[in-house]
Amino acid sequence: MPMVRDVAVGLVDEGQVIVQQKGEEVDITTARGPIRLAPGPRLT
Repeated sequence: MPMVRDVAVGLVDEGQVIVQQKGEEVDITTARGPIRLAPGPRLT
C-alpha cells in the first residue's frame, strides 16, 4: 500500500486528484487509515 500512496502524492501535487476521508479533503501525508481519491481541479 505505501507504493499506492506514493503515486497518489504525485497526483495530488499535479492537481489530478484530491484525497478524502469521510467525504472531507485531507492531507495525504498525515492521513491515517483508508483514503479515497477524487478528481482534482485539473480533471474537472
